[in-house]
Amino acid sequence: FDSKASYENWVVTSLSNYSDSWKVHTPMKPRTDIFERMLTIKTKDNYSAISIKFNEPIILSKDKPFILQYEMRAQNNLTCSGGYIKLFDDVNFNQNIFSNETKHLLMFGPDVCMEKNQIGFLFHHKNPKTGNVVEKSMIDPPTTPKD
Repeated sequence: FDSKASYENWVVTSLSNYSDSWKVHTPMKPRTDIFERMLTIKTKDNYSAISIKFNEPIILSKDKPFILQYEMRAQNNLTCSGGYIKLFDDVNFNQNIFSNETKHLLMFGPDVCMEKNQIGFLFHHKNPKTGNVVEKSMIDPPTTPKD
């Protein structure tokens, strides 16, 4: 977030097993910007989910690139966690019951747990020949830095 960003429109899931709470604050150094703010969970290793809806739908085009970027910074070293960002294409997406089981269109971010230590990138794609929706992912994903 920059100094003008607002936390008001973000919705924390109301599912009972997603018990962590969120806050926006100034991150520890090094910062990428003097006005930098970050959205963080307050405790380690709890389920947490928060979402915001775009004001307008994203229209993908061959003529105009779509770039989605975010920075995930583990402040106390990840133990068994993921820091995913997900995009949804369901107009009926319910932010109040958002969970890891909610079907996404695109998901990416670090996944660190035991032997699994990688950057995940998954998307759902409609096969133009069969019409079936299939999940695609990176074949050889990069590892997640430990720091």
